[in-house]
Amino acid sequence: MKKLIMKMFAVIMFILASFSYAQANKTSDEFSYAFDIFRNGDFGRAGAAFADICQTESNMEILADSCFMAALSYFQAADFPTSYEFCEKFMQSFPSHPNMPDMQFLKGRILFKLGLYADAISVFDIFINRYPDSPFCSSVLFWKGESYYQLGDFAQALSIFNKIKEAWPNTEATSLTAWRITVMASESREAKYARLAEFESRRNIYRDVQQMQEDVYGEQRHLRDYLWSKAIRKYSARPNIETRELSADETSRNNKLNILLEAKERALNLLIWKIDNYLKDITP
Repeated sequence: MKKLIMKMFAVIMFILASFSYAQANKTSDEFSYAFDIFRNGDFGRAGAAFADICQTESNMEILADSCFMAALSYFQAADFPTSYEFCEKFMQSFPSHPNMPDMQFLKGRILFKLGLYADAISVFDIFINRYPDSPFCSSVLFWKGESYYQLGDFAQALSIFNKIKEAWPNTEATSLTAWRITVMASESREAKYARLAEFESRRNIYRDVQQMQEDVYGEQRHLRDYLWSKAIRKYSARPNIETRELSADETSRNNKLNILLEAKERALNLLIWKIDNYLKDITP
């Protein structure tokens, strides 16, 4: 009876071992299949395949690799929010994993892609402090400089780019840095020309308005001279018994002329007022 029990126990252990081996082989095959999809460039499907393994796998080594590959696949597929989820899961679940520097770098890249440039800079700073001897340092510094560039801090970005050129003269990051510095120089020239063009345009507008104002003032001055001379002639004229009285038609025409002159004077005063206000608005 004792021998029979031992034999049954041995059979059960064999079955369990066979089942575990089969499960391990199945998981390995699924990982290989997902990895083949990744290598073929179908990153969205690869990310979904690795995500499925993460949900069902109990083997910590395969789970860690699947989580890492899921984050990378979704990043390549431009699904940055999902990539960030698996990135955080990996960093929380496997803090001592050998691929942690890669994941830290990927996290910074994800934040950059999401437009969270200040957060990306913080992550890149953590990477540089933790892994100062990492071969990724030049690339991390480049993306840190890019983050400052996107934030509009061009001085800080240029300082970082110059540091990369000095410390890593023959790397891919140096080539990217040279490209970015060239772009920054071109943008700076374009911005300078745009400011000059705007200044010239404003100056020409100011000159036109100034000339218009002078013309209006001149016309108003002539109008006032005319009205003043008319008033002088009216009050300085002596009565003449031979002077005939003005007809009703002549009196009516003179009244109409005076009304028109007064209306023109008011219009000129209004135009001058508007020009003065416009000049105040455009004055630097």
